Amino acid sequence: MIDTKRELELIEYQTKYLRQEDFSDELGEFIWKNYNAQVSIDFPSVKTNRQWCLTNQGWIGYIPVNEKLLLSLKPKISIENVFRMLEYALKDLQIVSEQLAYCNSLQDF
Repeated sequence: MIDTKRELELIEYQTKYLRQEDFSDELGEFIWKNYNAQVSIDFPSVKTNRQWCLTNQGWIGYIPVNEKLLLSLKPKISIENVFRMLEYALKDLQIVSEQLAYCNSLQDF
């Protein structure tokens, strides 16, 4: 079980495998019911080798699950590249992108 404040980093579309003891069934059910669009979760079973499997479904940000767990949803590319892609896609973001591209982390943003 998670005993202290913990940040669990999930990089988009990469599955994170955790021991069965890392979550309670209630916590897994809570994530599944409330954040299924953002995080795919498979419960421990024979199929998962008795592990929890969590996969970021392409989201960037933070999910404060409870007082002990923060899910950190990270892009598979650097945050600077996210701004460059947004700038290219939306053309008018050049000024905003130049001001925000100095962020070194998602938390800075």
